[in-house]
Amino acid sequence: MLPAWEWPIWRCYYEQEPWGFKSQDMLLSKAAMQISQASAKLKPGVTYKEFMFRDRFESGDLTDNEYKALSAEEKTIYLNRQISALRRVLT
Repeated sequence: MLPAWEWPIWRCYYEQEPWGFKSQDMLLSKAAMQISQASAKLKPGVTYKEFMFRDRFESGDLTDNEYKALSAEEKTIYLNRQISALRRVLT
């Protein structure tokens, strides 16, 4: 437990120095960005935040069975998001 006045201080500290899943996601996304820079042409201005975890539908991480369960409209949206994400990152 902590007093209410201390809560904003801890929130700011967490944003500067995250721990747990967010910390691991940040470190792995930075590594992914560096690998992409070394192996492909990364567009200027792309940051590690582009590589961080998102919703499975938004990030393009659906399994084959999950993809097959989508409606035709959802499949189109899903594929367009994947194409858009690749265009944002790669030249």
